[in-house]
Amino acid sequence: MEQFSTQAMKSNLNRDQIIETAARLAVEYKHMGFHCSESMIRAVPQALGIALPSDVIRSACGFFGGGGGTGDRCGIIEIGIMLISFLYARMHPMQSENNLRVLIRRLQDEFEHEIGSIYCRQIKPAAVERCGPVIGCEETYGKGAAIVTRILLDADRILTENT
Repeated sequence: MEQFSTQAMKSNLNRDQIIETAARLAVEYKHMGFHCSESMIRAVPQALGIALPSDVIRSACGFFGGGGGTGDRCGIIEIGIMLISFLYARMHPMQSENNLRVLIRRLQDEFEHEIGSIYCRQIKPAAVERCGPVIGCEETYGKGAAIVTRILLDADRILTENT
């Protein structure tokens, strides 16, 4: 994970600036017409200096709106899980899956605490009520990108605390 941390910091931005950049980029991608999952898979790695293969970016498309618009778990959470897996995946069945478990649970807990739910069917109506139909989930894009980015930047510390 040291290589990832080095890449993120090469931009000469501090931790808070990287998080703010991810949030800003997520909203910018939304304004371009990308859904939540498409925005996250672009914004968070870009802010962190992670180059993702185009196949990985394409594979994120269907998670929008709770998985194809079904209203289930938010696409932002799904992309957070994809990014955690991309960086912390086990490559052999005998390897521990504890790192994934710890980071994914932390992601879901923080997301639910800050956003109010992990389910699109609850997040979207609340966001529209709070911000209006034009802005909709824009606030959620920014907050969600910040949460995912923060978890990834703090992953080593989180894992150390939970071992």
